Amino acid sequence: MAKKTRLVFIDQGFRDVLSSEGVKNEVEKVAGNIAARAGSNFSAHVKYYGPAHRYIGFVNPNSFEGVKEEAENKVLSSAVR
Repeated sequence: MAKKTRLVFIDQGFRDVLSSEGVKNEVEKVAGNIAARAGSNFSAHVKYYGPAHRYIGFVNPNSFEGVKEEAENKVLSSAVR
């Protein structure tokens, strides 16, 4: 008869990975690529979100022109895909 195996989840290990510099660099890279595809009226930034223990990337319009481009042509939405 096979012996049952118990899997133990180590939460601290995942927190360490998600809050590492390597993950931060990857998030910055992806957010920067999306901003570049969207155009010069968009910028990217990364923040550390403490409760979730991870870095989150944001791409936002940096001018009214960016807001207008997204509203009329969905340039940011298209750049994410």
